[in-house]
Amino acid sequence: QQWGALLTEKPSRNPGPQRPAETIAWEDCRRFCRELTRVQTANGDIPEGWEWDLPTEAQWERACRAGATSPFGGTLDAVGWYSSNSDSTTHPVGQKAANAWGLRDMHGNVAEWCVDWFSAYSTNRNNWIDPVGPIWSFAPVVRGGSFRSVANECRSAARAAGMPDAVPNDSIGFRPALKKKKGF
Repeated sequence: QQWGALLTEKPSRNPGPQRPAETIAWEDCRRFCRELTRVQTANGDIPEGWEWDLPTEAQWERACRAGATSPFGGTLDAVGWYSSNSDSTTHPVGQKAANAWGLRDMHGNVAEWCVDWFSAYSTNRNNWIDPVGPIWSFAPVVRGGSFRSVANECRSAARAAGMPDAVPNDSIGFRPALKKKKGF
């Protein structure tokens, strides 16, 4: 619903106003975030100096875990749509249990693009608090698993490389994150 309100094209293979937007290329997600920032800044909905963008991989995992150390923050059937319970389709958002921070659909339904580019994790301990991925590599990071994923691919720590220019995939979507602009 939010996607259609800001951008005219409706990319989802599994349409419905409450279903996650999917089949969206990484750069189109970034374009949506820029447009959302423009509209909400003009309306006074977000303060000057803030913007919507994709989360970093570290921000995504922190939000997914919400302080938990378990792989799913509960049983996967309770918190996510995945290959064993999805009937091979996305579902309206918010039907599964929320994590400790009130976030839903972090495990399954659609995997989510992150702003970072995929690479091996850094061994530099100073970079473990809020690591920033490389400026560029072969593909951006995708986190969270999808309705097509097996359970192990939906863990909080599971990560994959998504091809930014490939034919859009109905199991990848995104979750905008509100961030302070650099330099503010």
